[in-house]
Amino acid sequence: MILASLGQAEDMDTRRAVERVISQCQQQLQGKKPQAGIVFAGINFDHGLMLDEIHRSFPNIELIGCTTAGEFSSIYGFSDDSITLMVFYSETIQIKTGVGRLLSENHEAAVKSAVGQATEHLSKQASICLAFPDGQYGFEKSYEPIMKMLGRELGRKCPIFGGAAGTQWYESQTFLQFYNNEVLKDSIPIMLFGGPLEYSFSIANSWKPVGKRARVTASEGQKVQKIAGANAVDFYRHYLGDHTEPAREFVLAVYEKGSEHFYLRAPVSYNPDGSITFFENIPQGAMVQLTEAIREVIIEDTKTSIKKLTDDIAEFQPSFALAFSCAFRKDILGTRAEEELKILKNSLPPQLPLGGFYSYGEIAPLVKGQESFLHGATLVTLL
Repeated sequence: MILASLGQAEDMDTRRAVERVISQCQQQLQGKKPQAGIVFAGINFDHGLMLDEIHRSFPNIELIGCTTAGEFSSIYGFSDDSITLMVFYSETIQIKTGVGRLLSENHEAAVKSAVGQATEHLSKQASICLAFPDGQYGFEKSYEPIMKMLGRELGRKCPIFGGAAGTQWYESQTFLQFYNNEVLKDSIPIMLFGGPLEYSFSIANSWKPVGKRARVTASEGQKVQKIAGANAVDFYRHYLGDHTEPAREFVLAVYEKGSEHFYLRAPVSYNPDGSITFFENIPQGAMVQLTEAIREVIIEDTKTSIKKLTDDIAEFQPSFALAFSCAFRKDILGTRAEEELKILKNSLPPQLPLGGFYSYGEIAPLVKGQESFLHGATLVTLL
């Protein structure tokens, strides 16, 4: 089994905030020394001090994390600017970490480095991977090669979950990642859980498909040139009128071949040639459909996805929960953003430690047994 303890605190003073977080974790640990932890934080803290204090209180802890567009936990709630720490103790499960640097320069070397470090002292089969890559990477390149390589290095028996580092939209666009005592940029820290581990997860896409489905007839990576034979921009304008800025709240549902399952892709920029650059790849030949964001639909879909998840865990008792929600969902929900957390808390077993953050892309398979990839505008919940 795994014992997970959780802390979260807001404070303008980094030392006070992290000391409160550490104290909360220590109270739940009952004298046990955690072997690993994950930390999420707003961009405005002294992150070096934060990491030093965590290591001072928990010597030799394997630690990863990142900056976020907001943090949340079952012990505190929702925050735009806090420190959230979850630490793990287990006598049966191994937990090891690694990091890949200079991700944008050579993603293959970065992924091999991260996996190599994490598996070097792992004597048991890796059963779950958590990854928190730099969110800035997605504005310039696709995460698809990174995810495919992680999958190849780890094998199909080790699914990958997590989210891309970020900040608030109005804050610095410098996204930071954490690895042990280091504050990094352009990196991918990972955590591997080794040994027999049961898990379940859910995905809430929540955007409502509208209009007709259409085929992507020309695309290259993140750039879609034509949908149903027309310019991609004209496809959007057919439904939304003659607008000039990307309609980011109207994301595309991309359907899996022969399935009603879909993932979401948000437009980033309209190009002079009539093409649209999306935050992540859309394959040529894929069936797509315009979607709209309705607060009530997002809330109801969150409830539905979590009910399916709780039905799935009837046969095992989870030790902890992690949730990765898109920063876009938080913006659309506005004053109702905290309802996501309330739904999770009310649906999951009482006292279950739940921590997470608002990300710039969520990592999970679409369904169990498939490859993990980067989602958008999505809530991923992992038990």
